[in-house]
Amino acid sequence: MVVMAGGLGTRLSPDKPLLEVCGRPMALRMAEVGGRLGPVTFAVVRGRPGEGLPGPKVYTSGRGYEWDVVEAVEAVGTPALVLPADVPLIRVDHLFALVEGCEADLCNLLSLGRFVGISLWRSSRPATHQDVELGERILNVNGPVELELARGECAKVAEGRS
Repeated sequence: MVVMAGGLGTRLSPDKPLLEVCGRPMALRMAEVGGRLGPVTFAVVRGRPGEGLPGPKVYTSGRGYEWDVVEAVEAVGTPALVLPADVPLIRVDHLFALVEGCEADLCNLLSLGRFVGISLWRSSRPATHQDVELGERILNVNGPVELELARGECAKVAEGRS
């Protein structure tokens, strides 16, 4: 399990993996959910805020999400479930849907046709690719609007409205 938590954060903040949703930093929320399926390693860029997260880490170059994912997967080995820190409302059943639906070397989880950064790597040099559609909305926190939406979802759950 790899939680991507150390990019440049150019669309929101370099502190993005540490921004709180539901009272916890987003990267730790992802590690808690992902940790139900196996051990978690954080992928971070040296000198970025994610470097301060507790637990095992691998360091990536910071050339971009796609490059950093490949570097992280090569460092931890396969199979590897890759979770970006910016989908803090993901549930373990979403991850099971990807794992159970994946029949290729590399599978991406789609939320209503859109890639959300979650992928299952069964090979570090995938020959086959598959998209697994979840069929429901996953909120990807890329900017201040999505961050407030995620925080609003937490408030609804706390109030028993969701």
